[in-house]
Amino acid sequence: MPCQWNTARECQFAVHDDELLEHDGRFYCLFHLPLDNDNKLDPNEFSIQFNEALAPGIGLRDFSGVAFPGHATHGMVATYRVDVEAVFQNCTFGRFATST
Repeated sequence: MPCQWNTARECQFAVHDDELLEHDGRFYCLFHLPLDNDNKLDPNEFSIQFNEALAPGIGLRDFSGVAFPGHATHGMVATYRVDVEAVFQNCTFGRFATST
């Protein structure tokens, strides 16, 4: 079963079925899980996965539709640094999220 983030296009991330997270009767990958997910997403895990997606040599990164959590544990501000070509179409950023 693919990530159900958008009915008009498939999820661009390679995710196994056992990695999908259920929210309001639909299944999402870590990157597309809506921000109102009742704490099903660990912001620290999101940061680790996001940094892995930025690995060198991949080319243009497509982060369309990604929901960036706004804070890590202990109320820290989440900062996402991107030094590569990337697409951020239709993304959402949680409260306190910043990008550089």
